[in-house]
Formats: sequence, C-alpha cells, structure tokens
Amino acid sequence: MISKKLKAAIEFLTIIKIGKFDERLERDDIANSIMFFPLVGVLLGGVCALVEFLLRDFVVSSMVRSLFAVIILAVFTRGLHLDGVADCFDALHFAGQDREKALEIMKGKTIGTFGTSALIIVIVGKIIAIYALPEALRIKSLILIPALARWTSSIVARERAPASAKGLGYVFSVYSTGKAFLTSGLISLVISFLLFGLKGVAIFLIVSIFSFLLARYFIRAFGGVTGDVFGAVIELSEVFGFVVVGIIIGS
Repeated sequence: MISKKLKAAIEFLTIIKIGKFDERLERDDIANSIMFFPLVGVLLGGVCALVEFLLRDFVVSSMVRSLFAVIILAVFTRGLHLDGVADCFDALHFAGQDREKALEIMKGKTIGTFGTSALIIVIVGKIIAIYALPEALRIKSLILIPALARWTSSIVARERAPASAKGLGYVFSVYSTGKAFLTSGLISLVISFLLFGLKGVAIFLIVSIFSFLLARYFIRAFGGVTGDVFGAVIELSEVFGFVVVGIIIGS
C-alpha cells in the first residue's frame, strides 16, 4: 500500500490523484512528503523519457521532441513551479528595499514584465538544454534531472528560514525533519549513481550546490523562503541540471 507521505508528494507535485486519504493530512505529513519528491521527479521524468523514446520514429526533429518534454513537465505539474519563477522574479524589483511589498507581489494573481521574461528564459533555456544533449544521453537525463530538481526542495527547506508564519514555505521549512532531508538526498544520490555512475554523483553534487546558493540568494532578497521560492529553485535547477549533464557527460 502506498504510504501517506508518498501520496501527498505525488498529489502535491503533479496532477495525478491517487484515491482518497483514509485520514486527514497533518502539517508533519505534508512537510515530510518532501522525502519522496525525487521519486515524483523520476515519475515525471519517466513520462518524458517514454514520450521521447516513442516519438523518435515519428518526429525527426530533436528540437520538437525537446519541446514535448518541457510541455509534459509543465502540464503534469500544473505549471506550479513556473508560477514560482514568475512571482519571484517580479518580486526581485523590491528585494532588499521593501520586503513586505515583494511578498505582496508574490501573493498577487498578475504577472509583470520581469516575471514574463524569466518564464520565457526558463522555458526556452530548458528546451535548448535538452536539445543540446547527445541523443544517447537524453532518456537517462530526462529521468535524472527532474528527480534532482525536486530534491532541491529539501535543501531549501533545511535553510529553516520561512519569510512568513504561514503558507507552504513555512510548513516545509519548519516541519520537515532531518530524516526527510537525508532520505531525499540518499534517494537522489542513488538514482544519480545508477544512471550515470560516478559522473552522476558529480552532477548530484553540482546541482545541490547550485540550489543551495540560489536558496541563499532568495533568502537574502526576500528575508526568507516562500512557496514561490521552492518552485523557482526547482525550475532553475532543472535548467541548470540539463546543462550540467551536457557538460560533464556529453563532452
């Protein structure tokens, strides 16, 4: 039987629904579902990899197949993390000057010029990064990088620096445990090694360091992390991860 925390991770990060929970989810359950985020990334990446494999005989253009992967990731995640990118970059205009205004912008329903530009860069950057991968590496990369990108949520959560006393940023930052962090990291490390050996371990470490530095940047900018920061770090780490695979393994 699938665990309550794994169900929570799947339903929080994707459009997939797995029946009904037998009992109400507490904050601890939601926060510690973070330990299974990399497995959800494998699920999402697996769908992308399967589509890539099936389309190779029908769609000659590697660029078009890369576009399909990015569309799948956006649709299956409800655009949740992309929304975080837009909100964070719109709010950066007030970062360090008026943090309350920055947090207010993150909660808003509209998107500004900076947020739109950041979204375009992330989406186009991801398509190009996947397209640039050697075809022999693409399927494994499509499985690994979404997993590593979701592991970064545990890194952000361990900063223990919520920007406010409510919202998902607060729940994950305050209620997730060291055990959840270590489990998520171990799962990600094993996946990395199984797919790419020692080079996979190097990719794991580089993406982890990148996400840590990115989290620290947002904490300084906004005075802490929010749910949008979690989403932005996931998306930016995903783009960065595909680039790193191309450099380390594709070179």
